[in-house]
Amino acid sequence: MNTLSVFIDESGNTGEAIILHKNNIFGNQPIFSLGAIGILDFQKDNLENYLAVLKTKHRVQGDELKAKNLYSSKPKFVLELIEYLLVNQIPIFVEIMDKKYYLSTQIIENTIFKRTNVMVTDKHLELRRIIADYLFLNLDNNHYQLFSVLCRQPNKENYNAFMISTILMLKSKSDDIGKSLLKHFEYTLEEAKEYENSDANYNYEDFIPYPDMNRKNQEIRLLPNLHAYTNIIARAEKYRVNNKIEKIDFIHDEQSNFEHIFLTYANLMKNTKFDSNFYTSSLSKKVKFSIEDSSEFIFERSQLTAQSIFIQIADIIAGVLMRVWENFVKQNKIPKEYIKVADLIIETTNHYGTTGINFVVNSSDLTNFENL
Repeated sequence: MNTLSVFIDESGNTGEAIILHKNNIFGNQPIFSLGAIGILDFQKDNLENYLAVLKTKHRVQGDELKAKNLYSSKPKFVLELIEYLLVNQIPIFVEIMDKKYYLSTQIIENTIFKRTNVMVTDKHLELRRIIADYLFLNLDNNHYQLFSVLCRQPNKENYNAFMISTILMLKSKSDDIGKSLLKHFEYTLEEAKEYENSDANYNYEDFIPYPDMNRKNQEIRLLPNLHAYTNIIARAEKYRVNNKIEKIDFIHDEQSNFEHIFLTYANLMKNTKFDSNFYTSSLSKKVKFSIEDSSEFIFERSQLTAQSIFIQIADIIAGVLMRVWENFVKQNKIPKEYIKVADLIIETTNHYGTTGINFVVNSSDLTNFENL
């Protein structure tokens, strides 16, 4: 059987994307990146052999390849590896997520739209993007901290604190977007007060993301890596269908804290009808959330298996591109050693849609990045 094995690894993961202390913003890792490559069975030996030659050529030592060790010292190694993958039609899937922007999207989905289950069109997607951009540019760390506290302790006091602080910010704005959002937030706050007055069991969890349970049976609500993981699966599944590949499996580096959550969502995708919500939008050309029952989901320690080298390639892709994006955000430039790497992957993004980089970041930053 013709099988596409998708190897996945991440960079910048600090667990929940929450801000509970002003002096500890996402554990000083504001960007999360998830990288993956899809390999057909007949490609594995050739890739492994090529990598051995490449390591010798660039004097890369050690059995385990890590982006943090290669980024500064071996940019040519990284470039030649990416070129090999693209020339040999080995698809690259990357999710790059600004954690504050991710929080902005969660505020929108749970406070403004309140989990509405409507047909998603390109106009809806554009509206969500505009609002997310606006919140990202105008909310400060205090607002995100209040939202994080609300997610940890959903009650009237924390809900009002977040909503009122956001309303006060919006009252200071004179632009049309700010005025429109002010009406939405004021209406939502007033609606919550009315419902609470009529229902003694009013649940403020209706305004925050659904919880998942970690291994200690504690609620967690804001996992950027979970969203990135399910999106990678959906993109890879769309690639499988487009290329008439019979079967697809997903192999992720070990996730001891979140593996059971990931597996729950991955298996739910085998029965979901979520794709019907956006089949008229351009999103339907990039993702397919309903996957085949035959798909397997495997979590394994990257340094202990015969396939470890492929997970390590995913780590290189995720780690390098996370650092490239971080450098761009801080200095408004791409390191010259990685300009071609970024260009190559952006080119495959624009050409195929399902592959390349999916950015969950502020639109103006992304436009500037693509135009450098």
